[in-house]
Amino acid sequence: MQTDFSNQQISSQDLPQSEAVHWQALLPSYRKVQRISIALVWGGILVSGIGLSWVILEEFKPWIAGLIALVALGSGAINLRLVDAAYRVKGYAVREHDICYREGLIFRKSSTIPYRRLQQVTLNQGPIMKLAHCHSLELFVPGQLGVLTIPGLSLEEAQRIRTFVLSQIRLDETH
Repeated sequence: MQTDFSNQQISSQDLPQSEAVHWQALLPSYRKVQRISIALVWGGILVSGIGLSWVILEEFKPWIAGLIALVALGSGAINLRLVDAAYRVKGYAVREHDICYREGLIFRKSSTIPYRRLQQVTLNQGPIMKLAHCHSLELFVPGQLGVLTIPGLSLEEAQRIRTFVLSQIRLDETH
């Protein structure tokens, strides 16, 4: 039995140059979705914190309620200030053989999924996204990769991308 296996190292200078990705921005109204979500989370933390401290201490202590309110409102305000910066980082790109999504203000993450790896494409719209006329596109990948979600799309754009991706999956299946 003859084996012609080879695994030579390739120099980084010999690798092909990757083309620049032209990122598409999410809908501006997606920032509204993020702001409402942040307000709901920090409002819930505020109410829960004050209620829990009241139950644990068996009486209402205004200074503890004030401290909890200060922390919750301060943290919520910082989160709200970061929404615009985080929004500017997020983007997607639909290319010939794959789809890309980028996010992360502090920890940048860029994901690229080849169409041939996709199993399912789903359109979603939760109640907060409905208020802002936004949709998200979920791309299901088998294995540990799980789901790639691209939020903040108009219905028309999400449907166009979904139709294109599904056509590319079918193309890959026929080859």
